[in-house]
Amino acid sequence: MLHALTRDEAVARAAAEIPEAERWGTGYPVMDQRSALTSFVEMWDEVGDTRPFGVYDVIERETGTPVGGVAFFGPPSKDGVVEFGYGLVPGARGRGYAKEAVSEALRIARDAGVRTVKATTTPDNIASQAVMLRAGMREVRRAGRLVYFQIDFDRT
Repeated sequence: MLHALTRDEAVARAAAEIPEAERWGTGYPVMDQRSALTSFVEMWDEVGDTRPFGVYDVIERETGTPVGGVAFFGPPSKDGVVEFGYGLVPGARGRGYAKEAVSEALRIARDAGVRTVKATTTPDNIASQAVMLRAGMREVRRAGRLVYFQIDFDRT
């Protein structure tokens, strides 16, 4: 499941301040997620709430524990393009959570009228490449240390 974070939740997670009432997966938030959370808070402070193009916790259904995150890197551009990233704690990998989270992020973007969704990974991250392919994205190029993926939604 994805849980859209509020500004205050993002601030707490970026600082790794874990509320007593919440159970967190071991290692969450991962460093990449903390960076995305900080950027999300800065964007919120500059332009306001950009949800649904914000930051989400990936929640393990069985336990209610956050085990990762999905982050849009801002609202869509004028031509309807948005980029996102995702990550899971090591203990949550290999269980299908990443594919579910990526698929849900793509659904959120499609339902909000986005034309194209983009994401990147590294050439050695075969698992992430497989997740994006299984979610319907396609590899569009490789350049330097990145592999670029995208999906286009028909808006005719």
